[in-house]
Amino acid sequence: MLFQATLLFLSPLEVCYSTMAQQEDHGLTSLIFSSLGLGIAESPQKLKDLTTFSLLAVQASALEVDIETKVVEIVESLRRRGLVCIKHETDSQNAAHCLPRKNEGKKLTQSAEDCSRNVSVYTSLASMSDNSVYHLCKPVTSDDQLTVSRLGQAAIKGSVDLNLASCLYKDLCVARENLAVNSHLHLLYLVVPYDIVSSIKIIPDVYYSAYMALGEEEIKVAKLLGITEGTIVRLTMGHKSKNVTQSVLHRFYMALLLHHVWMGMGVWQASELFQVHRGFIQQILTGSAAFASCVYHFCQELEELWAFRDLLATFTRQLSGFCSAELLPLMDLPAVKKGRAQRLYSSGYRTLQDIANAEPKDLVKCVEHLSYCNAVRMISSAKVRKNCITYVQCY
Repeated sequence: MLFQATLLFLSPLEVCYSTMAQQEDHGLTSLIFSSLGLGIAESPQKLKDLTTFSLLAVQASALEVDIETKVVEIVESLRRRGLVCIKHETDSQNAAHCLPRKNEGKKLTQSAEDCSRNVSVYTSLASMSDNSVYHLCKPVTSDDQLTVSRLGQAAIKGSVDLNLASCLYKDLCVARENLAVNSHLHLLYLVVPYDIVSSIKIIPDVYYSAYMALGEEEIKVAKLLGITEGTIVRLTMGHKSKNVTQSVLHRFYMALLLHHVWMGMGVWQASELFQVHRGFIQQILTGSAAFASCVYHFCQELEELWAFRDLLATFTRQLSGFCSAELLPLMDLPAVKKGRAQRLYSSGYRTLQDIANAEPKDLVKCVEHLSYCNAVRMISSAKVRKNCITYVQCY
C-alpha cells in the first residue's frame, strides 16, 4: 500500500486538453452560437473576449490554435450557412439567413454569386435592395451586432445539427413545391435522418424489386426526387447515377424500408426482404420518429413551412407508434397506449363519444388487464374532452 501511494505522488500529472477545436471546431462553434442565442455576447469582439476564459485559450499556444482567427472564421461560417446575421440585416434587409419569402426555388443571380460564392442555400433577390446584397457580402467587423437568424432559431428549437440546418431547409423548400400527399412515402423520405444514411448498404437487386413493387403514387414521389427505373437499372449494373446523388439514393432506399413497415409488413419480413438485422430496422424506426419530431419543431419557427408543420403534427405521432390516425383520439385518454387503443377500436369503442357513453364494467370486459379504476378515469376523461370539443365547435 505504501509503495502504491508513493507511485501515486511521484507519478507525473495527467494533462487535460481542451477538445473545443476538435471535430472541425465543433465545441467552439457551439459555444459561439449558444452565446449569440442567449445574448451573452453580441459582437465578434465580445465573442473573442468570452473565449479567452476557456481552457482552449489557456492551451492555445500548446495546441497551436489562434483563438481570434478561429472566432472570425466560425462567425463567417455561421453567417454563410444562414444561422447568424448582422442585426441591421434582419426583416426586409436580412439576406444573410437566406429565408426566401417568394420564388424560393430560384437560385442566386450571377451578380450575387460574384459577391459571395460560398452562400449555398436558396434565396430570392426580388425584394432585396443593392444595399442588402452589399451587407450580405460585407465581412463582419468587430463592431457589428450579431444575432441568430430565423433559420438559426429553428435549428435551436428543433435540435437540428447546425451543419444540417441549411440542407434540411433547402430540402423542405424543394419538396414543398411538389409535395406528394397521396402517399406517405414523400414524408417518410423527408424524415429519414441524414446521419444514418451511410450506415445502410444498398443491395441493387432489392432496390429494384422494392421500386417495381411501388404503386403509381409512390412512383411519382421517386420521379420527383429524380429516381427512375433507369436509375435503379444502372445501379444494379454497378454504374453510378450522374443525375442523383448517393445521399438521395440512400435516403430513398431507407424510405422504401420504412414504407414497407408503415404499410403493415412485419419487422421480420422487412429484415429478410432488405437483408438487414431487425435491430437495425428498429434503429431506423426510432431515429426517423425522433427526427420527424425535430423537423416538426424546426418548421414551427419558419412561417413559409406551415404546410409541413400541419402535416407533421399528426404524422409524427403516427410514426412514433406506427398506429392509424383513427387510434389517436383514443390514445389521448389516460392509461391507453397503442395496444389498448386497438383493442377498444376493434370492440366498437371508436370515438370519444363511444367511450363517454360506456359503462366501466363493459370496458373492463373487453380490454384485458384493464382495472375498474382506470376504466372510470378513461370515461371521465372522454366526457371532459368531448364537452370541450363541443364547446369549441359551438363557439
